[in-house]
Amino acid sequence: MQTKFKLSRLAMNTGQVPGLPKNPRQWTATDVDRLARSIQETPELLDARPLIVVEHGNKFVVLGGNLRLAALKKLGWDEAPCYLLPADAPVDKLKEIVIKDNGSFGQWDYDLLANEWDDLDLSGWGAGVPEDWGKVPEPVASVHAGGSTIPGAENLPPELQGLDINPDNLPKITGDDQTAMDRIIIVYPKDKAEAIAQTLGLETFDKVVYPYEEVPLLKPLSE
Repeated sequence: MQTKFKLSRLAMNTGQVPGLPKNPRQWTATDVDRLARSIQETPELLDARPLIVVEHGNKFVVLGGNLRLAALKKLGWDEAPCYLLPADAPVDKLKEIVIKDNGSFGQWDYDLLANEWDDLDLSGWGAGVPEDWGKVPEPVASVHAGGSTIPGAENLPPELQGLDINPDNLPKITGDDQTAMDRIIIVYPKDKAEAIAQTLGLETFDKVVYPYEEVPLLKPLSE
């Protein structure tokens, strides 16, 4: 039965109904603020999707719409549209309603959102887009090594962020037997990783530092 109740008669689901666990959905103050703003902008949606409640004592416990109730309280509303479940509804049915109301099926098509819905406040409307949605990425720094440009220089060790570096310019290192050692860094397109690994005789790159004797193509040099 659809009706309206004063907010003072409504209670969030904290587990007070015997056999029914508390609401499993979590949210933040930011979520409440966003939903409150959304309700102000389109109150018609609240009427179209009322809170789902069940009577318990002198209150009506909200099974579906606890976040909406928090937003309505923030807005200072006096009442809310509600759908009242039968008083004799079994607990298993109440549990089912809680989970199904809080759940969501399907996924957003982010390509479609980015190309055809990008002029809208998707984050503010609860579309669940990434935090950096719509932001223009900052330019990636680069260095020149041996005449070529290496993107992402700021992520390299300090000794590699210079110009025309060769192994002799790097800090000296030695092996376990004090043998003088050198090293290089290979920069490659991400989609070429498998091909490059296989060229070296590896199935894949599972770490970033390989002693030469662990590289099948170079292993004969250690014998």
